[in-house]
Amino acid sequence: MCAKARKDPRFKVLGRVEPCEFSALSGSLIDISLHGCRLHYDFPVTVDLESDYTIVVRIAHNSITGDLNLLCHPAWASEDSGSTDIGMTIMRSLDTDRLTSFVNELEIERKKENSISDQIVDTECQFV
Repeated sequence: MCAKARKDPRFKVLGRVEPCEFSALSGSLIDISLHGCRLHYDFPVTVDLESDYTIVVRIAHNSITGDLNLLCHPAWASEDSGSTDIGMTIMRSLDTDRLTSFVNELEIERKKENSISDQIVDTECQFV
């Protein structure tokens, strides 16, 4: 889906998707938002686009501890050169409040980074 069409910003994060109903092996979390995420598997994965799945995500970030248990519905799946990417819509889950808190922290970090980069006027070294 085009980034302009999204209602929530996506954040690139490092994370792992534990083995679940559609894969006996772990996958990678590519990005996440309040209402969706993208998963990557280095091997072919078959996903039923009509089913809901509970995925367990372990995120490598300071502001979140423990796994997130998320109820998801696949929006799309794409296989290319033996690997699979899956776009998931996140539904109301057991850990929705923790996910919301985590995404809010990421938004605050993004705003801080943007405000710092706005202060950089010139890349040349200046002596005062």
